[in-house]
Amino acid sequence: MPGLAGNLLEKIFPSQTWPGDQALDWLRRESRQRGLYIELAGSEAISRHLQLRKGVVNEDSTCWTWDLGIRVLDGQGREGLASASIGDWDWGLLGDILDQASAALKCSAGDPWRIPPCLADYQGALMDVRGFLDQNKPHDGPRENRKFEIPSVVNGPGSDESGFRQWFFLMKDWEAALLKHPQLNDVLEMSLESTQESWALFSSFGLRRQELLQDYSWSVSLVAGAGTEVQNYGAAVSSPSFESLLKKVPRSASKAAGIATGLLGARRTYGGRYPVIFDPWLMQEILSLLSSTLCADEIMRGFSPWRGRLEEMVASPLVTLVDDGAFLGGSGTSSWDDEGLPTQETTLIRQGALQGFLCDLKSARQMGSSSTANASRNFSGAVSPAATNFYLKAGAMEPQAILCDTKRGIYLVELQGIHTVDTATGDFSLGGAGFWVENGERAWALQELTVAGNIFDMLKRIDAVGSDLKFEGPLASPTVRVTELDIGGENRD
Repeated sequence: MPGLAGNLLEKIFPSQTWPGDQALDWLRRESRQRGLYIELAGSEAISRHLQLRKGVVNEDSTCWTWDLGIRVLDGQGREGLASASIGDWDWGLLGDILDQASAALKCSAGDPWRIPPCLADYQGALMDVRGFLDQNKPHDGPRENRKFEIPSVVNGPGSDESGFRQWFFLMKDWEAALLKHPQLNDVLEMSLESTQESWALFSSFGLRRQELLQDYSWSVSLVAGAGTEVQNYGAAVSSPSFESLLKKVPRSASKAAGIATGLLGARRTYGGRYPVIFDPWLMQEILSLLSSTLCADEIMRGFSPWRGRLEEMVASPLVTLVDDGAFLGGSGTSSWDDEGLPTQETTLIRQGALQGFLCDLKSARQMGSSSTANASRNFSGAVSPAATNFYLKAGAMEPQAILCDTKRGIYLVELQGIHTVDTATGDFSLGGAGFWVENGERAWALQELTVAGNIFDMLKRIDAVGSDLKFEGPLASPTVRVTELDIGGENRD
């Protein structure tokens, strides 16, 4: 295997044959001797980060990491985990980590749903001539057309001195374009980062998976000013393709500059109940909250309101929520989830009706369903379901038409502290900023708002969904209008 993937596997399993064979032989031997199911996960990644602060290089770093994790399960549903971040690999190290995971298992409480996976859980997955679940053969559907750029330590964008200069001048060009916006005083901070990762997963019943993943991300923090007034606003985008990122950045930078300067001269408004239009970027933050409530483990623990409500109308008929780990070009896209199942598209809410939840193997057993291939793990933690590319499907209305259709209301671009919302209840009361809408136009900027409501009730009150769905990261949403929310502001008397 070329690039990072070959380096990783050759370091762990030096062999003349494909290194995965040696891994599987070792896992099966240890599994028989210990009477345990064993998983071995490995990752080698290189990250390059360049940050400019006020136009000057503030950080220029390259980080190369090697991580190895072992997970063991027994027939009583006990689990043991152990991991190491190191710079070299050997069989003695693997044995030590396995011993630590086995010791941790003995301290673990049994869980009847946490049973070792078996071949039946992977029914339909492609296998090689010896019966091993093979990671190399193509799958039906979008994977046949997916093209991952093979990461190169030497020639990857930004990975050498010439690449650094390319990044630096590119960022300076973006900075210069931003500063052409009237009343934009400063580009406080701008960052560009790339990560290339080789990921591998093996299990004692013959599973083997390997994939090359990459991600490029950009972020900016802007300062607009007029007299003594200052407004801050920022933006961030990511993509698995550097070329795609280059297309996204100018659009996102221009929008962020427009919002930052547009908020200058903001006023307060009278309190009341008003229609609220959510900017797509703000709606992405709402989706981040909603995605966790649709994970099956949260359902079973009682931290979500969706339990026992399948097929119920839980949202407006305009709302369709989808998670798609196989989405072509998505920032959250991969061929496999972290239990080695082929990723897929899962519709969670279809035209307002609750259809299902995001599951890994354990939570799927608890719910009497099948895994949706949403297992996620870090090397030191347990497996649990998580969203991949999570989005609200586009509607039929142009965003400008939604604005024109709003006689009086608020266009919201910011909710402060939205990550603090209790997703068990969905209630929120947060400071916000945006624009007053009068007769279908943005009339003036607003600040010092208090926006109160419930994120689950909001889903039912959506009466317009825009056609402007754009993927700028693993979460995506078009413009959305909610019939009304409580707005706290000045008293009318």
